Amino acid sequence: MRKLDWRLAAGILTLAACGATAVLAAAPQAGIPDFSSADKAWVRVGIPFLDPATRKIIFEHPDYKFATREVDAKGRESNGRVNVVEWRDPNFKPWVAEKMKAIADEALKDIIRPTPQASCWPGGTPGQMIFNEPMFILQTPEKVTLLYQRDHFVRHIYMNVPHSKNPKPSWFGESVGRYEGDELVVDTIGFNDKADLDNWGTPHSDALHVTERYKMVEGGKGLHVTFTVEDSKAFNKPWNGVAIFRQVKGPIIEAACAENNFDFAESKMYPIPQATKVDF
Repeated sequence: MRKLDWRLAAGILTLAACGATAVLAAAPQAGIPDFSSADKAWVRVGIPFLDPATRKIIFEHPDYKFATREVDAKGRESNGRVNVVEWRDPNFKPWVAEKMKAIADEALKDIIRPTPQASCWPGGTPGQMIFNEPMFILQTPEKVTLLYQRDHFVRHIYMNVPHSKNPKPSWFGESVGRYEGDELVVDTIGFNDKADLDNWGTPHSDALHVTERYKMVEGGKGLHVTFTVEDSKAFNKPWNGVAIFRQVKGPIIEAACAENNFDFAESKMYPIPQATKVDF
């Protein structure tokens, strides 16, 4: 009896660690792709977003090829430089180009720009996908929920309903979804203008409109999220990107952003967001 009680207690603790909702969420209906995370999660492959057609890194400077930042045992940069964005991209509106040039100028001086997630900020849409920590997906007929392990950010996608007439601006926007064959299609509006779109720090305005298509590949071992960014205040025309994920096993774990947000390579502290007033 004592052994049975121990197993029951262990099961309860496992449900708590994984999130009981994730384990007990209803399976998708027949004919609908099963992205759900009862026994799996998705982790990004690489960091920058790629052009879906060419598979080249979006906004990469032609003279400075992207390299993952590496730090040796003594805290020294081992790849020798900071990545530089192509700030002259003709699709940028003048104010975006100005901001991207400032970021590029700092990079050429070996000044590292922390990503929003490194400073404990939400990543937004599609910016939240640049972080290489698991993403868990819960599916019900009414809603798809994206759980990001990093800081446990949550994104809600309401299925088969129209957008609100006046959605309140937010970091992740208001998302509505539908299934088209083997793809989950997500349409998102109602953003604030605080998040970055990618690892370069590309900004956007409150006119941002993002359409994503989630599709499993390689027999369910991989996930491609192809997206279109439209923002008439920031870009001259829409642009496309793709984020590539691989399937991993294991429960969601606690991964709170460190309050002591110190960069040992640069010997400096990055700013941490503080709520000085309510958002609503």
